[in-house]
Amino acid sequence: HAHAMMRNALLQLTGTMSICNSAQPFNLTSRMIIATGRLPDQAIVRPEVLDTFDVLKLDRPTDEEIQMLLSRALSALEPKVQQDIIRRNAEAYHVDSPKEQIERAALNLKGLSYFSAETAAVRTINAVRHFDPKTLSKQRKSLIERTPGLRLVEPSTEKSWSRVKGLENFELFAKKSIVATVDPRLRINSVTVLGPPGVGKSMAACGLADYLGWPLIECRLSLVFSKFIGESQQGMNSLINTLDALGTCIVLLDEADKQLDGLISDGGQRGDGGVGSQVMQMLLTWEQERTSRANGPIIIRTANRINNLKAETQRAGRNDATFFVEFPHIGARKDIIKMYLEDYGVEPTAALVDDLAIRTRMWSGAELKELSKNVARFGHDDAFKFIRPIYKMKSDETNRLREEAKTAGIPAAAHSVDDEDPHEIADASNRAIKLSSGRALAQV
Repeated sequence: HAHAMMRNALLQLTGTMSICNSAQPFNLTSRMIIATGRLPDQAIVRPEVLDTFDVLKLDRPTDEEIQMLLSRALSALEPKVQQDIIRRNAEAYHVDSPKEQIERAALNLKGLSYFSAETAAVRTINAVRHFDPKTLSKQRKSLIERTPGLRLVEPSTEKSWSRVKGLENFELFAKKSIVATVDPRLRINSVTVLGPPGVGKSMAACGLADYLGWPLIECRLSLVFSKFIGESQQGMNSLINTLDALGTCIVLLDEADKQLDGLISDGGQRGDGGVGSQVMQMLLTWEQERTSRANGPIIIRTANRINNLKAETQRAGRNDATFFVEFPHIGARKDIIKMYLEDYGVEPTAALVDDLAIRTRMWSGAELKELSKNVARFGHDDAFKFIRPIYKMKSDETNRLREEAKTAGIPAAAHSVDDEDPHEIADASNRAIKLSSGRALAQV
């Protein structure tokens, strides 16, 4: 956690403690156990010996401590090397001030332990001879992902906010609730996003992280569990500590209805002695304690069915809002189809986009993407031959899901697919199909 001298001292203390026994006890000496973060006392030693041990809890370093670390690493180098690094940093961060360079570089190491941040900084300097943001982030990614259950999602243009179409209400709520100057008591902490498969629930979380410029952390709770007694609880503590240390980030709990199913209030019925329930209670308690914080993580849960989410996760104080993502309205379908046609090198003419949008009522964004691929593969007329939307395959199940979500959630879009006139769309679709068939016959 601190300098090499402190680490050596702790190793010596550990060695001294290891040879202590009942015949040669410590005299007037306090025995100490070192724990990182907020690991509870019960997870370290048995309750009956807590009075014997002093427990020192060390949180992960703050922004200022990481900046001091980088400053020391820089000042330890020869002056000529320092100047070269500052020059390269100026090109990477577009600022000439060494202080501002270090402040920006420190953001790429936030969430790591002191020793991990030190290691990442040294490796980056050795690799590229400056505090390159991409290299620092890569080092940070590998170190964060050592925490079971966490994965740092790399930013990409495919997951940018500009590619999120037709979620106007969700956008307004998110932007008004996560402004830097907002009163901490008013800032959101957790949001649930419901909807059928493929409509863009996860895409909304990715786009929001891109808009805010925050890291996106995918959380997989199944990877926290261990077959050894006590390790699942310690794994959850490690996960919570890492998320707290990361500060402002988006935590994506994808398919939350499946991840949380059977783990809360199960009374140990899963055959794990109630470990699943205990671990999930730790997560729920942490979510509750995050309220009134201006710089903590924001959790976005996605789910297909609201009925599969336990009431504990949805109560006020843990969940700020629930949104329902519907099949896209025809205006949003046109935007989505145009975007994907351009991705796959097809000219998005108005006639082509209109035709595809009219014929794809009740199609999800993922299905529109696959249809656009088929246009690039087989041409306009054959694009529909090799794809069947989920609404047609399981219409009854999809309608039940939509009705449940409408009851529980706020529409994420300003316009619903139900606002369209289905008869008008059907007539236009039939005309488009006939026109397409006529073109095919003419070619024959």
